[in-house]
Parts: sequence; structure tokens; C-alpha cells
Amino acid sequence: MKKIFFLPVFIFVAFSFLSCEDDSLNPLPEKVAGQFMKLDIKTRIINVNDMANAEFSGTLSNTSGNVVKYELYVRRRDDQGALTGDYVLMQTINSFPYELRITPQMIADTYGLNVSDLKKGEVYTFFAYSYDAAGNKAGYINLARIIQVTGGMEQGYKFNTTLNDPFPVDAEVPYDNHQANP
Repeated sequence: MKKIFFLPVFIFVAFSFLSCEDDSLNPLPEKVAGQFMKLDIKTRIINVNDMANAEFSGTLSNTSGNVVKYELYVRRRDDQGALTGDYVLMQTINSFPYELRITPQMIADTYGLNVSDLKKGEVYTFFAYSYDAAGNKAGYINLARIIQVTGGMEQGYKFNTTLNDPFPVDAEVPYDNHQANP
């Protein structure tokens, strides 16, 4: 008789322990919705041979859905590799997804130049910040290192383009818009 009494108690205790999960053993970190901007680049190089129609382009996406403002800055490096100044605010974007188009005219206007002042071989580095509704600012420095260095992650915080021939004859590898500047 005692065995019949202890059997339901034993089953109840066994299922009590089995139904509990120990979250402290979970190796994955808690997922937090962050501010991440993705840039799916479509046109990598600004075509120096067709300045009137040339552009750097891509789709800028707010993958987390919580970014309300995106500020894009540009810095120009001349055809000799010398910096021509600091980063200058080029554009502020408030709705996403956004078809980002950067033309030679936009770059010239940002620097107060004529399009004819831009030369083949110049490199334009873009640096961006995103803001959420609470005003929290995120930039390239806030990204995990693996995202910073892996071009396939398509981060939209630091990238570059060049004013050059669209398909240089000596290039075996496509232009990497996320590579470090020379």
C-alpha cells in the first residue's frame, strides 16, 4: 500500500524537475534589438567616363526597424591619396528602405566644388550614424569587430567608393567597398 502512495508522489516530483529549464546553462546571449543599417550596394564605382549619369548606389535598410534618422558623412581623398579635409555631412535620411544614390554632383556640392574639380582615382569614404526614437546614437565603432571587417555583412556605417573606370582592366578582384582605405 505504501508503494502505491509513493508512486504518484515520485512521478509528481520527477515531472516537476523535468519541466524546469535552467536558463543559466544557455550559451547564447540574450538577443537585443539594436540599431543596424544594412547597405546592399548595387553600383560600386562612380564611372569617371560618364560623369553626367554616374553614381554610387545601393539600398539602405533598417533591419531592426527602430532607426528614425541616419546621417551620412563623406571624406575625400585626392588622386594622390592625400586627405582633403574632415568628414562633412552629406545627407540625412529619415525613412527606410531608401535607395541611396550618390552622384559626382552631390559630392561636388558637399565640398563647394565643380564636378570638373573631381579627378579620376579619388576615393570617397562614407561614415554614418543612426539614431533611434530615444536619441541613442550608433556608428561604426559600435559594431562587433566581425561585422566591421566582413564585407558580406553589408554594414551601412563605413564604406567607400572611387571615381574610376567601372571595370579596370588590371583588376582581377571586384572593388571592395568595405576595405580599409590606402
